[in-house]
Amino acid sequence: MNYKRDLVNIEEDVNVRSAIADIVKSEPEDCPTFVCNVDDIIAKHELWRKLMPRIEPHYAVKCNDSDIVLRTIAALGLGFDCASKVEIERVLSIGVDPSKIIFAHTVKFDNHIKYAVENNVTLMTFDTEHELRKMKATAPCVRAVIRIRYDSNAKVVLGTKFGCDPYTEAPGLLELAKSVGIDVVGVSFHVGSGSKDFVSFYNAIHSANHVFGIAKDLGLHFDLLDIGGGFPGKPSDSIETFAEHVNAAIEECFSDPKIRIISEPGMYFVESAFTLACSIYGVTESVVQDENVYNYFVSDGVFGNFTSVVSYDMDVLPEALRDDEGEKYLSVIRGPTTDAHDVIPRTFLLPKMKYGDYIIFHYMGSYTSVLTTPFNGFGESHYYYVVSKDNWCRLQSSKLPLPNSYCNLLCEKK
Repeated sequence: MNYKRDLVNIEEDVNVRSAIADIVKSEPEDCPTFVCNVDDIIAKHELWRKLMPRIEPHYAVKCNDSDIVLRTIAALGLGFDCASKVEIERVLSIGVDPSKIIFAHTVKFDNHIKYAVENNVTLMTFDTEHELRKMKATAPCVRAVIRIRYDSNAKVVLGTKFGCDPYTEAPGLLELAKSVGIDVVGVSFHVGSGSKDFVSFYNAIHSANHVFGIAKDLGLHFDLLDIGGGFPGKPSDSIETFAEHVNAAIEECFSDPKIRIISEPGMYFVESAFTLACSIYGVTESVVQDENVYNYFVSDGVFGNFTSVVSYDMDVLPEALRDDEGEKYLSVIRGPTTDAHDVIPRTFLLPKMKYGDYIIFHYMGSYTSVLTTPFNGFGESHYYYVVSKDNWCRLQSSKLPLPNSYCNLLCEKK
């Protein structure tokens, strides 16, 4: 098939592995290639609506800022979590209503606050006295959300940098906000990325409820709860169990339907949607403790789309693209740069492969492309998007359809 780069390739039915095998035939060997299954993003949205219908997702732009991902999320009617002026610009530029954006960074540049408010993005977070006074001086019309700290056993713990203590610090900050005239409308938290601790959401929601009580005693009217991100994105992770604990806590603490509940998932929506294909351009063999070990030099590494392997202990799931795998051997995957540390720091069982073969990596949509560097002149990746015809029609029937210039029709029109 004639797949086209940077477009949504519309098929009768999507088969990612088959699409990759076709696409890499025309791709340069030195360029890693992503294939995004847009159907997967849509399926995640449907599952979220089924499991947590009361919670409005605001997609975390920082996780994967692909233009087609953002447009797909917008077409599904979701909100956005932005952390900078540039992210807000990106989201507004595709037609998203400012009311669907939360500026979820607790320490903001003055000019970023001004830009947001000038463009009617007024919902934003804070966690310190300094930020409160900054917002008062820069944009007193903001609708502020106090971010509390609650850490779980996550791979990426955020409480060391963001969030105030809900019991010892939040009361003073709310009193200050009331005295200086900043309208605080709710509470937010983030349990951390890559968390397997679903009970943390339950406990954090109860902590947020405590802060709602403080606000009520101060005469403040809270009507928003933001439960942050940290929802897993792999099919093997039990989002159902997370949902059970979230829903239980909300029913116990926030049964009032007048309270709006939002979240900031990123990984959940895109991690499993992206598959990365890397060419093998070098192979060496060694013997370690009487066992053959194959070293595969590939077109991407830890200075590219695998930065999170080192920074965040990201899981990696490689697989040979070819079908005749055969016997498997201990294998090491090395990146293309001259740095000796450009190696995925673990071993894998893979079939014996040769120059020109491809390795595909599953679940590569989260914190990959947004963290790449141009070290040694590497870092460029190519992107292809695939979607079923039925889902493309669904996206096009939304209030924010993708422009027709973004599509490449690979199947016949009805």
